[in-house]
Amino acid sequence: MSQSGFKILLVEDEFFLAENIKLRLEFNHFEVFLAETGQEALDLIKSQKMDLVLMDILMPVMDGLTAIKKLREEYTKDQLPILALSAKAREVDRNEALTAGANDYLSKPFEMDDLLQLIHKYIKKDS
Repeated sequence: MSQSGFKILLVEDEFFLAENIKLRLEFNHFEVFLAETGQEALDLIKSQKMDLVLMDILMPVMDGLTAIKKLREEYTKDQLPILALSAKAREVDRNEALTAGANDYLSKPFEMDDLLQLIHKYIKKDS
C-alpha cells in the first residue's frame, strides 16, 4: 500500500503537538484524523476505518492504555496496528503499553523521522 490514502488516527490531547504531527504526516501523504481522548478514538474508529493508530498514553477521560485494551477486544494487531506514544520513557512503561496490546512504543520527545520509520514498518505491502 502506498502512503497515499493510508488513514492514521492520531490520539493526542496536546493541541500543538497534535497539529505539528498531523502536518508532518500530511506532508508525507498520509490522511490524518485527530482525537483528543481514548473515548473519542473509539467513537471515531466505529464510524471510520483506520489503517493505524498513534495513541498517546496520558490523556483525560480515557487514557491510552484503556483505549488500547478496548480496541484489542475488536481488532487484532494485524487488523489495526497501534503505536503507543508517551513521555513515560521507562522500560516498565513500554512493557505496560505492549502488554495492553500496542504493536510498538515510541517515547516523547521523538524525531519525526523515527515516527515515520515506525509507521512504514506497519504499512502493509500487499494491501
